[in-house]
Amino acid sequence: MTRVVMMIVTAALVGAGCGKSESDGASKAGGGAASGAKVEEGGGKKDLGPREWKKLANLGLQVEMPASAEFMDTSADAPGGQYFTGNNECSVRVNQTTEAFTDDFDKAKAEVEADPGAKFKKWIKAVKTSDGWVFHWEAESAIDPSRKLLAVEYRRTFGDKKVQCWEKTENEESFRCTIRACESLKPL
Repeated sequence: MTRVVMMIVTAALVGAGCGKSESDGASKAGGGAASGAKVEEGGGKKDLGPREWKKLANLGLQVEMPASAEFMDTSADAPGGQYFTGNNECSVRVNQTTEAFTDDFDKAKAEVEADPGAKFKKWIKAVKTSDGWVFHWEAESAIDPSRKLLAVEYRRTFGDKKVQCWEKTENEESFRCTIRACESLKPL
């Protein structure tokens, strides 16, 4: 239930914050940036421009995103942030988990399947990892069932901090970009 409330609050914040930039969160963190990187996994290619490491300073992490991505602090009950491109071709949300989030793989899968905000259709990937899990799934919008959603959730542990990297999108290229971003997460 807390996960659903957090997703609704985040969606409201995104709608209210569109077009605003907090450039203090979007500074380069050096190294690893690929110029003119293309999303290539699983099909089509879309040039999202040069990539660079973007700070998630309130989490002590960084994520590789298109250079044009803007930052929005989404901290509520725990530190969090979102990077998104102006056209939403690439978006990723990262937040520190709280005790309201389950640490159990099977319970987390059941929560995804029961999410009232997006009717679960099928698993694309559900893998337990040494420090959490990787979920990719297909759903349909609860508001408009004709809208197919692709969703990503990565649970990772950095030191004593557990974080969740996630997004739901209608666009396959955005889906692949989010996967790439979540896989790139690393400490500052």
